[in-house]
Amino acid sequence: MKRKIIFSLLSFSLFLMTTTSYSQEHNEAKTLLNGTPTINTKELGFFVAPSYALTQMDGSTASLFHLRGGISWKDKYAFGTYFSTSLNQINPQSETVPN
Repeated sequence: MKRKIIFSLLSFSLFLMTTTSYSQEHNEAKTLLNGTPTINTKELGFFVAPSYALTQMDGSTASLFHLRGGISWKDKYAFGTYFSTSLNQINPQSETVPN
């Protein structure tokens, strides 16, 4: 039993050393910007996405408004913000403390 455990550990260690040495062969660093320090403004864009939702929460009707907005780069990456709010007062039926 001990031999099997030792053999398994040695085999796994050898596998790790092989993959580590393979990953060291590529010396060139690959970055998000591919070595270019500036961002072309033609690749930048912006977006605003409003939405409206009508749903039920605990037996009460809720009217919800959502707004997303931000900057997109190369139509792949987006950085922005998200806002969500209820447009009406939600009065849940299971509320335990009276107002």
